[in-house]
Amino acid sequence: MALLTLLLATRGYHFASAFSLPSASWAVFFLAGFYLRTVWFFYLLFFVCVGIDLYGNITSNSPLLCLTPAYSLLLPAYGVLWMAGRYANQQRQKGRYVWPLISSVLLSAMLSEIISSGGYYLFSGHFAEPTFQEFAARLTKFFPQQFANLVFWLAITALVHGLLTYRYSAKSAKV
Repeated sequence: MALLTLLLATRGYHFASAFSLPSASWAVFFLAGFYLRTVWFFYLLFFVCVGIDLYGNITSNSPLLCLTPAYSLLLPAYGVLWMAGRYANQQRQKGRYVWPLISSVLLSAMLSEIISSGGYYLFSGHFAEPTFQEFAARLTKFFPQQFANLVFWLAITALVHGLLTYRYSAKSAKV
């Protein structure tokens, strides 16, 4: 429920814009892969994203530019984040924490950006003659903010996770 609430609060055209909350979409998919066992949560979250985007498209005065044929590439882009979260959790269970987490976050974010932005750049119909140089310029322009949003929400989650783990272990030690 917490991930769904975070997604609803930060993706879209209502709460997020009113309170200037950074998008948590990437973090939600990574964290869902990390914490949730069944794959149907992935599809639930994806369809919630689609619903939010469709709602925004219907209720806004101008159509959203993101709803193009390239939109379907969000499925593999979010899937990369989901799988990276699963990998990070598997490594955590083996006692490997820091480097698998850092590498999975970094690599999945880069790959997700290439899939989603590259797909938009190539298949949205908004760019007449796509070039690698223009795509590289767009990547360097937009990826840092996306990555910062991901790291922001993952840092908050790590803090909450650490506090809850500490509190739970402190209570268990007293018993």
